[in-house]
Amino acid sequence: MRAPRRPITRGLLSFALSALLVVIVDYVAPDGDAEATRIPGGGELLGWLHLKQRWNMFNDPGPRGAFVESLGLTADGRTLTLIPSMEPPDGPFLRLGYDRMLKVHNALGNEKPGSPLAQRYARWLCGQSAEPLVRAQVVKVKLKRPTMAQWRGNPDAVTEKTRVTLAEAPCAP
Repeated sequence: MRAPRRPITRGLLSFALSALLVVIVDYVAPDGDAEATRIPGGGELLGWLHLKQRWNMFNDPGPRGAFVESLGLTADGRTLTLIPSMEPPDGPFLRLGYDRMLKVHNALGNEKPGSPLAQRYARWLCGQSAEPLVRAQVVKVKLKRPTMAQWRGNPDAVTEKTRVTLAEAPCAP
């Protein structure tokens, strides 16, 4: 591509590229909000030009009071835990690890029963057992912990667990 020869064309092109550079720098500058620019219309311009980046590297951490269990049913009626559950520990502790299966479980914790993601995960579970399975099941367990006032009134108050089946898949023998 040849550079424009007329000074007015070079000036307009330089102005347009400089303005676009300013909008991009404003967008990526660490001001705590990378979803918008301070320049009016800058975000729409970047969206129109497809210059907004979203890495989607980390999934939503999932519901705080829920976790997912991956279960398998054998032909003799036993229920196996195929993948260790990511049940949060009792007490105000933080989970220090962030492994790949926790990311998958967090994504599943945000799903509704029968969602395509939960169905695919249930089908994948069929191949994850050393024993032949008849059925794989993905269950979301919702936790309702007692409040501090309830616990003070009854120190033996326990966390209520509600189980919701997200997906089931038959496994071929």
